[in-house]
Amino acid sequence: MAKSAKWDVNNVAPALWCEGQAPCFKLWNTKGKMTALIDADMLPYICGFLASPEKWIEVLQKASDKKLKPYERKWFRWLHRQPECQDAINHCDSLVNGWTVGAQADSCIPYLTVGTGNFRYDVAFSREYKGTRKQDKPPFFELLKWHLITKHNAVQSLTEEADDLMSIEQHSRNELLVSEGAKQGSKESKMFSDTIIVTKDKDLRMVAGWHSNPDINKGEPFWVDYKGALEPFYYPEEHKYAGRMKKLGGWGMSFFYAQLLMGDSVDNYQGIPLVGMKATYDALDNCTSVKKLHKKVVSLYKKKYGEDKFVFETWTKKKLKVGWKDMLVQQGRLAWMQTHKGEVWMKEHVLPESSKWKLKSDKRGCDG
Repeated sequence: MAKSAKWDVNNVAPALWCEGQAPCFKLWNTKGKMTALIDADMLPYICGFLASPEKWIEVLQKASDKKLKPYERKWFRWLHRQPECQDAINHCDSLVNGWTVGAQADSCIPYLTVGTGNFRYDVAFSREYKGTRKQDKPPFFELLKWHLITKHNAVQSLTEEADDLMSIEQHSRNELLVSEGAKQGSKESKMFSDTIIVTKDKDLRMVAGWHSNPDINKGEPFWVDYKGALEPFYYPEEHKYAGRMKKLGGWGMSFFYAQLLMGDSVDNYQGIPLVGMKATYDALDNCTSVKKLHKKVVSLYKKKYGEDKFVFETWTKKKLKVGWKDMLVQQGRLAWMQTHKGEVWMKEHVLPESSKWKLKSDKRGCDG
């Protein structure tokens, strides 16, 4: 469902950028009639991989010749002024502008993961969380993160992911509307909702409210309701796999529960082994409420692992005694986007000792 713009987005820096173009930095207001919550974690990757590695090597050598220590403030400030870095910086600025304008917003807050204390790394015991991702970063990566923090005032995430902070912010705005009498998902809530999540990442689609994907319809806003739905994509008739499911997308809690079954290869968690897209869709598509989604997923975990505990070898080669609920809660905590700071999914359940993440009594939880 598209949203018609009711606010002024004129007089902003251009959304498009070409190499060598004049600088297009704009410091956006953080409050307005519609605020874009921007997934800035993607920007250093997008701009870095499209930038010239030769220029990066050249400017690093110059910094070394000047005896500047890498990653210190003086090093960043010097790099930021160098002509070799301007194309990457301008590209980053243009994306901030373009994503904000595309989302029909008049203000924006970028969010950036900067810490190494993401609790999910300590939750995962079946597989290493994000263990399949390449460690190499693109050229200009750290400089662009510094630029987003110091020039765009990006909100920094230390013990969770930027996605969590975006989810928390949008959820808190939704809760405020509900407290003022606007029923969740109603026409009134859509009209007065004043944040929009801007990302290419599928994980945030479970969060209710306005969303914008810069790659789809030029970022045109669309609404995600709480329960959501699943959306299968099939190979075309001319393809050798015609009729087979190519991809399973979705939004809202339907997509969250789908991830608990089919897993997520990007973040390297498995779901239930050998349960693929089609089986997931067949199991959940007819569930008419979040309660039924939860009940169905629980039944499938019990069917797979049984009622009794069993010995499981972790990805660190440690042997643990676990049950179906340990397997379920692990997957849920990896997939869940926080709605409150420090929240974990099904907080009352204590995972095996291999999980270093310890819940404190003041932590808020979601019980499905």
